[in-house]
Amino acid sequence: MTIYLVIITTVLVITQIIRVMQNHIQLKRQEIAFKKNLKELADCNPTREDFETQRLAYKLIVDKLITETDKTCKNCINDCDVQDKVCDSWRMTI
Repeated sequence: MTIYLVIITTVLVITQIIRVMQNHIQLKRQEIAFKKNLKELADCNPTREDFETQRLAYKLIVDKLITETDKTCKNCINDCDVQDKVCDSWRMTI
C-alpha cells in the first residue's frame, strides 16, 4: 500500500512541476509580447492633444448614436397602430 501512495504522490508532484514549467514558459512569452507592444507604444510618443482628440471623437460618436437611436424610436412610435400597439416597421410591442 505504501508503494502505491509513493507512486501516486510522485506522479502528482511531477504533474505540478510540469504545470509550473508550462506557466513559466507562457509568462515569458507574454512578457516578450508585452515588452514589444510597449516599445511600439513608447515609439509613437502620444501627446495630450492626441488624447483630447480621442475623447472628443468618442463623445461625438456617442452623441450621434444617441440621436439616431432617439429618431428611430420616435419613428417607430409614430408608425405604430394604436389599437394593436405593435410597430409595423420594427415589429415591437409597446
